[in-house]
Amino acid sequence: MLRRTKSSVGLLQDSAGAAAIPSALGQPAQLEESGRGEEGSLPPKVEMVVWLTPTEEQVCAYRKALETSELVRQANSKAKAGFEVFRAIALMKRLCNHPVLGLPMSSPGAWYYLLAEASSSAGSKQGMPAVAAGGCQPPMDAGEHLAPENAEDEDGGAGHEVELLLQKLPRSIDALLSQSSKLKCLAAMLPALVSRGHRVLIFSQGVKMMDLVELCILKRQGIPFLRVDGKTDVQSRADRVRMFQEEPDKYHCMLLTTGVGGYGLNLTGADRVVLLDPAWNPATDMQAVDRAYRIGQHRKVCVYRFITSGLMEDKVFRLQVFKMGLTKTALEAKQHQRYFTTSEIRGLFQWTDPAEGETRKLLDSHAKEQNGQVMQIAQSDGSDEGWFSAGPAIGLSNFSALYSATAQDEDDVDTTSCAKVAELANKLDLADKSVQEANESRKGVEDQLKAAQKEMDEVAQDIGTASAAKTEAAELLKQNQANLAEAKRLETAAEKRSEKALRAEASARVRKLDAERARLEADQAAASAARAVADAQRASTAAGEDVAGAIHAVEGILSWIGENGKAVADKPVDAAAAKSRGAHRAFGHVRKTIDAALAAQQATQSAEDAVLRACGALHEATGLILKEGGGKAESKSPAQKKAEALERSCEKEHAKVVRLQERARERGESAQDAAAKAVTAVLEAGGEFVDSFRGAQDRAATAAQVRSAQGTAKAAFKQLGAAWNAAKASYEAWSKAAASRQRAAQRAAAAASAAAA
Repeated sequence: MLRRTKSSVGLLQDSAGAAAIPSALGQPAQLEESGRGEEGSLPPKVEMVVWLTPTEEQVCAYRKALETSELVRQANSKAKAGFEVFRAIALMKRLCNHPVLGLPMSSPGAWYYLLAEASSSAGSKQGMPAVAAGGCQPPMDAGEHLAPENAEDEDGGAGHEVELLLQKLPRSIDALLSQSSKLKCLAAMLPALVSRGHRVLIFSQGVKMMDLVELCILKRQGIPFLRVDGKTDVQSRADRVRMFQEEPDKYHCMLLTTGVGGYGLNLTGADRVVLLDPAWNPATDMQAVDRAYRIGQHRKVCVYRFITSGLMEDKVFRLQVFKMGLTKTALEAKQHQRYFTTSEIRGLFQWTDPAEGETRKLLDSHAKEQNGQVMQIAQSDGSDEGWFSAGPAIGLSNFSALYSATAQDEDDVDTTSCAKVAELANKLDLADKSVQEANESRKGVEDQLKAAQKEMDEVAQDIGTASAAKTEAAELLKQNQANLAEAKRLETAAEKRSEKALRAEASARVRKLDAERARLEADQAAASAARAVADAQRASTAAGEDVAGAIHAVEGILSWIGENGKAVADKPVDAAAAKSRGAHRAFGHVRKTIDAALAAQQATQSAEDAVLRACGALHEATGLILKEGGGKAESKSPAQKKAEALERSCEKEHAKVVRLQERARERGESAQDAAAKAVTAVLEAGGEFVDSFRGAQDRAATAAQVRSAQGTAKAAFKQLGAAWNAAKASYEAWSKAAASRQRAAQRAAAAASAAAA
């Protein structure tokens, strides 16, 4: 029931597709259960637990999560003892692997960018590129490994304080390697194993941990490897298994996820297995080991289980041992050594000092004679070269000898437990008696409450009668007060109307004075705006003259060389014929467009002046109407009618010149854009033209003469661009000043009208 077949993991398809899978995958689906064969027909297998002490970063993140994480708090709460427990366990197990796995990944690309940042910081420090054949993409390519494969990769609930702590950690490859005790140990172990001719399967429950192993160890050390995870399609999975089996000299390692690579694969080409993190179900780890330890294996198999001492992994491993003990007891009808009692399974979320190593000490106490063998095997795998002797490994335990001895029968419930149960039973009897007495007392109190409630109802009825009489009196008083208030309101309204009339008269005088003051200020603003327009117009005229001078200078440069690229007269340089023709054409075009732009500017200025004059005439006509006074049509005087006719004529003229002004502005803007493009084109063509200068063929020209000619030519073209930009800026300044002048004139006319009203 705990095993899966090849078809369940996608390695065997229907009858038509099954033939396409290479034979390197091993036994057929119906023989998967017997893949390990008889133990006696296989070489020895030794399983060891490598106890690791966590890094300083792991300890800080782990303790901070225990203290501040809301997810851990909910897991410890009786009211929340559900799915939160498994999410909290997954979080703590991720911190056992690497602190960076506790960071929240808010988007699918967040993990990709973290790995990309680490890769970019490595630069030239990267080792020889590792061979990853069969289409195995690096973890940062196109997000292939970005999505979590299972719950081990899900982000969840580390808490704000933990996330702030983790965000401050450096992200370089060296830093990522130093922050995880597992990566540090594996980085020292793999070269030692590969140098001794061993081939290694590396299992992890999470894709992200595989990404870190690939980035920080395999690629950094240049170890050839293959990779199989949930993103690997069926055919690629089969191809990579075949490549690993058939090319032992090319691929020394294979990265696999426990959920995918731990089922249905025949990888007897490997004789070393590394389990980076223990699974909750011990059968899952057993299946992973069976990928190498099965029929077809001819070498001794060594399995290394990485366990972080004292942390969540340690406690999950204890539960694994407990589960396997129950399974073996049921299947073999023997009382195997019980390493842990049921009470020791609790307390998952309590801090335990990693240096204590209670699980390690307890296991070693039952297998002292096997520990020497374990150390010898580890030494043959290079433990003295750094992966054990230099840390972070602090101990080895013989996992294979866990159930080699049968203990004496032990009672599940000892004498102390029986005494505690009896004591609790007595306490429960006393509690029952107390509850019964409390119930009787509560009944008496309830009877007293009912009597008091009845008395309160009677009092409430009397209060209701008195309240009705009080309400009637209050209504009468309210009516009398309303009549009095109405009389006072009428008196107050009359007083307010009188005061309002006086205030209106005073306000009218104030408005008259304000209007006169506003007229004077508006006249001053209009005069200031007119002076600004005059200054801007003079600046625009001067800028236009500068443009004309710059055009003349460029024309002089172009006269040095004909369109055929040959020097004219005694000039010392030739140019590329195509560049010369392009420069001449661009210059002719820019001269036309600049002339058109300057003409459009003058037309716009004339239109602005016409609008200003029309606006003044209109406001004079309006003021004349106000001066003559209004009235009904039949009672208007000839002067009033003449003033109104003049106003209508001025309105038509004003509307006409405004339309002309808008068209002039549009033509001016269009001409400006065309001139700007032409200037850009002539500068580009001129630059290419000047760069193509070379000594004239029909006369001896020195390199200094060529450079001097190029400098003069470039300065002329540069001056043209600067002059045009200055002219354009001065025109824009004039446009803004003209608009301000028009607004100021309108405000002045409006103020004059208001003062005359």
